Amino acid sequence: ATLLSACAPAFQQQAVDTSAWGRRYATVDGFQLHYDIIGGKQADGAAAKSTVLYLHGYSGFMNVWEPLARSLADEHRSILVDLPGHGLSDRRQADYSPQGVAHILWGFLDGLGVERVSLVGHSWGASIAAAMILERPDQVEKLVIADGWLYLEQNGMFMDWAQAPGVGEALYQVFYDQQVEYRYALAFHDPERWVDEAVLGPMTRMMERFPGAKASGLAVIRELRGLPKQEARYGEIACPALLVWCREDRISDPHYGERFANEIQAAQLELIGPCGHMPMIEQAARFGALVEGFL
Repeated sequence: ATLLSACAPAFQQQAVDTSAWGRRYATVDGFQLHYDIIGGKQADGAAAKSTVLYLHGYSGFMNVWEPLARSLADEHRSILVDLPGHGLSDRRQADYSPQGVAHILWGFLDGLGVERVSLVGHSWGASIAAAMILERPDQVEKLVIADGWLYLEQNGMFMDWAQAPGVGEALYQVFYDQQVEYRYALAFHDPERWVDEAVLGPMTRMMERFPGAKASGLAVIRELRGLPKQEARYGEIACPALLVWCREDRISDPHYGERFANEIQAAQLELIGPCGHMPMIEQAARFGALVEGFL
């Protein structure tokens, strides 16, 4: 136990200067979030139709949403954020459950003066979007889910092993870096086209440069144990919802999109392909058109 404890990945212990790489920063309850805002006014100078908060997936970054946000900039104000433990946001010890992250994000939006928001959540970000709606349903206008990770039963064997004290620490200390290429290859229907050094290099360098990535990554996986309590409340979600799933997704099977569509109150489910787990990249035009039409 002592040996495993000594090898355990550590959280970020103090502030890290990421200003050379980042855009904007906000601090919520001592937790620093990296974010950006794209758009804000329509071409004729009128206020944007809506404010949209984009939530990326596990081990992702906010920049995955930038092309879509820029395509919508004439009509919508888009807020992109590196979720806690990811990108240039803090990797401190915190509550990384969907509910815990949702609470941080509501504090972030409060600080920006946002009273009403639409949410776009991908994969793990979808569970956070659902938690945000369940916390403040009256403040969410619309919901877009892309290949969501919404149910505990979606966890795979590696994630189940990571729950065990000591075992999870060892797995993340030894294998987390090596899993980057595997995870991203699995996320695409055509990985040879989309996964290369230009994609993997920045991710690897980010993990090497800024401490706490492994510890926060493990914390996210472990906090998913609380999903069943959230799953039991999905029927309360009443805002209009667009659910987009990829037919060839090997990470989040389309079955879960159908299940979620049947559990919430006002869902439109769209299946697209050929595409893996990243529709905003592999099917950018089709996905963007669906989102634009819905918002």
